[in-house]
Amino acid sequence: MKFVVDNMFPAWCNRAAHIFRTVFSERAAVLGINWAEGVILLKMSMGHNTLADLTRHIEHSHPSILRHIDKLEELGFVERTAHPEDRRVKILVLTERGQSAAESLQVMASSYSLELEERFGHERIKVASELMRDVVAHYAENDFLGCPAARNDTPKAKETHAE
Repeated sequence: MKFVVDNMFPAWCNRAAHIFRTVFSERAAVLGINWAEGVILLKMSMGHNTLADLTRHIEHSHPSILRHIDKLEELGFVERTAHPEDRRVKILVLTERGQSAAESLQVMASSYSLELEERFGHERIKVASELMRDVVAHYAENDFLGCPAARNDTPKAKETHAE
């Protein structure tokens, strides 16, 4: 059998992720932002409020996130304030406009998830999501959205790895 990289599971995951980012960016464009900036606003709305914290929880480099934050600041979504104990650190704060944008993004993300479930079925989406969580848990301490990864010593992980 001939090896075709495009037939490999990771290649399909990458293609699907590209589609998800593209669709989300198209929808977030009404706010003047792209996927990465949308994720930053969503993470900030969850309490991640320093550049270092965002870098740990988003799949972009420190300089890339900094450029996105610069844009979000120019758009009036984010303000930088001094850290009360460390002058080197800036606290990122959502402005009223930024909070409103984050709420709109939450609606967009929920709506898109619902569209996927309606198109492909709730059970298939649930199974695919569980598989992706297991892959992330196996290879990372935290997933790219900053969610704590399941430990490999959990019953489900042990069961999966025993096979």
